Amino acid sequence: MCFAACIGLLLGALAGYFGDDTFRISKASAFGIIPGLLLGFFYGFSFRSFELHEAFSSSATLGWLQFLLSCCIFIFVFVICMMLCKVIEKRGIGAHSIAVPLDSIITRSIDLLISLPTFIVVISLSAITHPSALNLMFLIALTSWTGIARLTRAEFLRIKQLDYIQAAKSLGYGHRRILLHHGLRNAIAPAIVAIAFGIAGCILIESSLSFLGIGLPIDTVSWGSMLSLGRTQFTAWWLSVFPGIAIFLCVICFNYLGDALRELLNNNAITDVYN
Repeated sequence: MCFAACIGLLLGALAGYFGDDTFRISKASAFGIIPGLLLGFFYGFSFRSFELHEAFSSSATLGWLQFLLSCCIFIFVFVICMMLCKVIEKRGIGAHSIAVPLDSIITRSIDLLISLPTFIVVISLSAITHPSALNLMFLIALTSWTGIARLTRAEFLRIKQLDYIQAAKSLGYGHRRILLHHGLRNAIAPAIVAIAFGIAGCILIESSLSFLGIGLPIDTVSWGSMLSLGRTQFTAWWLSVFPGIAIFLCVICFNYLGDALRELLNNNAITDVYN
C-alpha cells in the first residue's frame, strides 16, 4: 500500500492541480511524446522481453533488477527524443505552446483500470511471473492505487481554489513547490483513510491467492496456504479455524482503524471551519 499510495498521490495530485488547461508544452514536444514513448517501450521492454522473462522465471530479485534496467533504458530513450524536440523547437519549429489534458488522461486511465476485475488481473499477472512475496506485493500495488488517486484528485480540485493556494501563486511560487509543500500536505488526509482500508483489501487478496496456490511460493507459510491445507485435512481443524480467525481479526481491525481516522479527520475539519 505504500507503493500504491505513492502512485495514487502523485497521479491524483497532478490531475487535480493542473486540470486540462494549466499544464502547457510546446507543439514540438507534444509531437515528440508519442514517438519517444513507443521507442522507449521498444528498446526498454519489447527488445529485452526474453531477458525479462528469464529473469522473472529465475528469481524475483533478478527480475525486478532487470525491470528497473528496462525502465532506465525507457527513460533514457524518451529523454533523448525530448532533447531532439527541444533542438527543433529552438530553430523556431513548433514553438507555440498547447495545453495537455492531464486530468482527462489520468481520469480515463483510472476508469480503465477500475473496469478490470482486480482479482482476475492479479491472477493473470501472477501466472506469468516467478512466485514470490516481492512480485505479489508489486502486482497488488499496481492494481490498488486508483481509489487513492481519485480521492487525492477530488481534494486538489477543492483546495486549489482556496486563498492560501492563490496567495502562493501571487507570490510567484512554482508549480512544484505549491503542489508538494502546500497542496499535498492538505490533501493527504482522505488518502490516509483509503490506505487503511486498502491494507485490509490487500490482506484479503493475498490470502485468496495463497488459498488458490498461486500467490506466495509453496515453502512460504501464510494464512491463505494454511486454509488451503485445512481444506484437504479435515481432522486438523485448527488449520482452518485459527488462520480464518486471524484474517478476520486483522481485516476488521484495519477497517475500524479506517473508520476512526475518518471520524478524527472529519472532526478536525469541522473544528477548523468553526475556528
